[in-house]
Amino acid sequence: MHTITFSNDKGTLTIFIERDIDHHNAADLRLEIDRAIELMPAREIRLDFDSVEFMDSSGVGLIMGRYKKAAEHGAKLRIQNLNSRCRRLVELSGVLEIVDIVK
Repeated sequence: MHTITFSNDKGTLTIFIERDIDHHNAADLRLEIDRAIELMPAREIRLDFDSVEFMDSSGVGLIMGRYKKAAEHGAKLRIQNLNSRCRRLVELSGVLEIVDIVK
């Protein structure tokens, strides 16, 4: 079952995560996102959380790992459309020291 969709436009790969993120599904999401990064080179990679209502610390791990993956491919990772609960978790984790939130 696919849990992401994507758009690759003008050097920006946007990955739309289409489900909540927890320890039960984080590994599958990582594989799908990594596959998209490998197949569609981009200068900027955006993880879009618009359809994510909940995430636990597995979501933070997913962001951190994709940050490394993006850097390996010479790309900048950004995140967008976090709801207030997910944003608070990301802020508390310190992820915003290395990853930008964009509109």
